[in-house]
Amino acid sequence: MDKSELLRATLESGVEPIEIKLVPVRNTLTRGVMAYRTVAQLNTQSLGVLLPDQYGPVASRNALCVKLALSNIAEISEIIEYASENGIKAEWFSAACPVRMITKGSAAELLGGLFEDIGFSDPTRLCLEFPSQVLFEDREKAAAELNALRFMGIKTAICDFGDEFCPVGRLSGFPFDYAILDRSVTLRLAQEETTRSSAALIAFVRGCGIEVIAEGAADSNLISELYRADCGGYIPEPDNLLSWQKALSGRGGYR
Repeated sequence: MDKSELLRATLESGVEPIEIKLVPVRNTLTRGVMAYRTVAQLNTQSLGVLLPDQYGPVASRNALCVKLALSNIAEISEIIEYASENGIKAEWFSAACPVRMITKGSAAELLGGLFEDIGFSDPTRLCLEFPSQVLFEDREKAAAELNALRFMGIKTAICDFGDEFCPVGRLSGFPFDYAILDRSVTLRLAQEETTRSSAALIAFVRGCGIEVIAEGAADSNLISELYRADCGGYIPEPDNLLSWQKALSGRGGYR
């Protein structure tokens, strides 16, 4: 079954092919929700539910991944507007974006056109997440694109930062607002023999003027360790994906 047949079968079954789910990003000091990370879940009739870790590597190989990201951003903009209208004070909602969005064209121009088409006027509550592979790209080109997004008021983040294949030293040339630590880095902070190396990595990121968020933290002692290391936020583990309606209604237990 090709992609078009897969999509048609899914639609005919009455299942929404793409669902935006939310995961809370919590403050390490207050433990309260400071922002939301979005996850685009693909629902298929024949393959079941697919998460970004499953479809992302394949999708990122062609230009269709940019169209998918723009489609998700359009939906996330509606979530942001709902949050604004209902007094929900989350600082931002993230949207996963492929590296080619800032290396093969102008993300700022794409988003400017999108915002005009959909009438979106609150980009300051949008945060674009790019995978750590961006650090292997041309620094000058990527930095220019990130600065153009910042000029529009859009926040940016690098995710999966600090894993064994990540060239961490190149981060200083990329003007991200946030760095989301890879789960392996977060877990090392909980182990006495590797606490210093993880704390040093956080200090390096903070020295670049970038806020730090740790993915995969749940233990109370680990969260306290993150706070002592000057890590401002954390994403709980295991991930608890909720529909955005449920997450923002308060019924999801997120405060």
